[in-house]
Amino acid sequence: MKTSILLVNFREKEQETVAKMGIDVDLGYISDAFSTIAKDGSSNQGASFYSPLAIYEYKIIFVKLTKTPPLKDKFEDKAKIISEKQIINFLQYWHKNRGILIVLAEDCSFSTLSMLGIPHAKLTDSSGNDKTVNFALEAEERPLRMVLEDLEPLIKIPPSKYIEIEQYESKSSQKNWTIFPVYVNRNDEEVGIYFNWGYSFSNEDRPAFLVLPAYKDYLRVIVKLLKALAKIYPEFIPEITDIDWSTDNKYYPKEVSNIDQKINDLVNETKKKIATFQERKVKAKEKYAYLHDLLTESGDKLKESVIITLTNIFQLEVEDMDRTRKSDLREDLLIKYKNLIILAEVKGTRNSYPSITYVIQVFKHLLLKNKINYPDVIGGLIVNYDLIRNPADRSKAYTKPEENEQLTDIIFVDTRVLFDLALAVLDHEMSPIKAKEILLQKGRVNFSLNQYIKEISNKNEN
Repeated sequence: MKTSILLVNFREKEQETVAKMGIDVDLGYISDAFSTIAKDGSSNQGASFYSPLAIYEYKIIFVKLTKTPPLKDKFEDKAKIISEKQIINFLQYWHKNRGILIVLAEDCSFSTLSMLGIPHAKLTDSSGNDKTVNFALEAEERPLRMVLEDLEPLIKIPPSKYIEIEQYESKSSQKNWTIFPVYVNRNDEEVGIYFNWGYSFSNEDRPAFLVLPAYKDYLRVIVKLLKALAKIYPEFIPEITDIDWSTDNKYYPKEVSNIDQKINDLVNETKKKIATFQERKVKAKEKYAYLHDLLTESGDKLKESVIITLTNIFQLEVEDMDRTRKSDLREDLLIKYKNLIILAEVKGTRNSYPSITYVIQVFKHLLLKNKINYPDVIGGLIVNYDLIRNPADRSKAYTKPEENEQLTDIIFVDTRVLFDLALAVLDHEMSPIKAKEILLQKGRVNFSLNQYIKEISNKNEN
């Protein structure tokens, strides 16, 4: 039985030419996306779809999303609205390796690809004035990447759609996958991606689905992609082969193939070891997620990370006032060390410069100190600000003279400093006592991890 593929929203011309490769080619149809109302009243997107056979009968499906389907008059009456069951069929189609799904996004109304069973990727309208689109990967003698790089000049400029990726890598080790950007504009906005089974560092292409831009010559695109996929999955399309028999190891003594086998065995052994290290890495990142949260989070999650850091790393006694006491104190921590008691406010903001009201709020809370029976308490402020920006690129907070003066009567801690002090304890043998001495000083807490490492290095050399 011949291999069957499906071309959705293509013409007889492409069908006839591709069929000359020795495979069966069917034509299908998908409408442009339209709005639907769910039972709960929410608005979703839907589309009508038609294929002569069930989708799992095809080894490869090309779907062109467009506002003007070329065979609308022929297939519109046969098309049915994509149901929940069909969405599951699309998902299982690529997820269970029943076939490869290739989506080509022209000018269309689709903003989600979930109705085609594709997660983690959304379509947005492009700016419409991109002049340049570049191939974003290293081809590395990989058949799929080499073809995608070769097809770059055929991309219609400007592209109609950008692709927003919600998650680039699997978060569990059960079935590892990676979404790679294929094409990007000069602003690093993605206009082409592919989903690959395996880790991001894998040197092997095992694609499950691709989302690509519109091209000037679809026939050439389809033929080249089919040939590349035939090399990767020869069991899918046995009719298509570009293998050069003159370089095949079949026509050499067994010594050559034995070496290939040893190479494969070594690669497989290395992959297993890498997978083990990756699992250990995932667990280590989970273990220290609270430290990472010092630089990325706000609200309760930031407060929780501060509590864990102060307790585990600095060995301080910390009480969450929100949980243990009924008072007017919000987002406050009570930190105790020897005779020192600190009432600390924890704040997180996306603003590049934190509001001075955070400092004022600390002084307001100090007026309530009699409510917590600690009249000699000191005020503290722990802030994670400009949290979307790389911590290394964030500016200094409260640098105006009048602001800096107010900090002298409280303890002010930038979470970057808290993070660096924690690393000094964990990675560079600073004692928790020394870390506490640096942290629990009135005014702005200053600490340079790089300078500390240099000092330790110089001390060891002497």
